[in-house]
Amino acid sequence: NLYRRAVVPRSCPRADRVLAVSEFTKKQIVEFLPVAPERIRVTYQGVEPVERAPEEPPSMEEPPFILALGAHDPRKNTERIIRAYAGLKRSGAIEPKLRIVGLRRWRSSSFYRLACDLKVERDILFQDYVPDAELARLYASARCFVYPSLYEGFGLPPLEAMLAGTPVIASAASSIPEVAGDVPVYVNPTSTESIQEALLKVLHEPNGRRSLIERGRAQAARFRWETTAAQTLSAYQEAFHNHQ
Repeated sequence: NLYRRAVVPRSCPRADRVLAVSEFTKKQIVEFLPVAPERIRVTYQGVEPVERAPEEPPSMEEPPFILALGAHDPRKNTERIIRAYAGLKRSGAIEPKLRIVGLRRWRSSSFYRLACDLKVERDILFQDYVPDAELARLYASARCFVYPSLYEGFGLPPLEAMLAGTPVIASAASSIPEVAGDVPVYVNPTSTESIQEALLKVLHEPNGRRSLIERGRAQAARFRWETTAAQTLSAYQEAFHNHQ
């Protein structure tokens, strides 16, 4: 944050080209920094399959679960995910457990205390950081992936989940619709009820689920690091030729 406040506002106006990871980010740069739009190039990020961790033995099979990436950063909306899930679980509307991955020191976190207060601590599986291979396995094993983030410059996790063949519930905010297209079930990230409705739709409509999986893989396949590299090289070449 200190670097962004001290360096970025000074360096961006001097740059021949500025790279943005989405059209949404480009608009933010134009809004908050004195950079002309014609000097900004959008270079979308890429997504690639990751070799999955070995499956667990049949005797240790996991119960069905919903996957979410947790974070203490409020924009990741972890608290609202827990509240939405707890309401459905306590009413008996859904069966799968909720697995929240990437939450450091979760035992002492406000999110674990919230789960205890809502009496769903046995239904929510908290985990710290997991390696990429394990995360790939969790993506592929989950009933769905929930990502109601309040703000993203790009939003890579929904693409990772779609590439793994998992239905995605995502926020209809910031860059996410631009990147994920019309594939996810979109929610209002500030509405617990909206997240609950999306969970019920994805978990209880098998025909719609198959469509989400097929269209998700096709959408994720559009974002390749080779394309990112080519777009980045083109921006460098433009900047170089401006000085010829």
